[in-house]
Amino acid sequence: MTGRLITGFSAALLAIAFGAATPASAASDGFCRDYAQTAVREVHAAFDSPRCQGAVQQNPARWNPDYHAHYDWCRGSSKRDTDRESGARRAVLDDCHHDGGWRHDDGDHHW
Repeated sequence: MTGRLITGFSAALLAIAFGAATPASAASDGFCRDYAQTAVREVHAAFDSPRCQGAVQQNPARWNPDYHAHYDWCRGSSKRDTDRESGARRAVLDDCHHDGGWRHDDGDHHW
C-alpha cells in the first residue's frame, strides 16, 4: 500500500507541477487581445511614418500588421517577453517620431 501511495502522490505532484507551469508562463487571453490590438496600432503608426521605414524593414515580424500573428505569439510567451517586445516597439516609435528618424542599434531585435 505504501508503494502505491508514494507512486500516486508522486504522479499528483508531477501533474500539478507541469499543469501549473504551462498556464503560469503563458499570457492570458484578455492580456493577449490587448497586446495584439496595441501592437497593430503601433505597426500602423510605424507604417504611416516615412521616418520609421528603416525599423519596419529591419524587423518585419515585429512590425507585422496581422492581429492574429501578435495574439498567437503572445499566447505562447511570458509577460516578460511581451513587455520587452512592447517596449521595443515603443522605443522605435519614439525614436523615429521624435528624433528625426530611426537609427539602427545593435540591440535586442527579436520577435
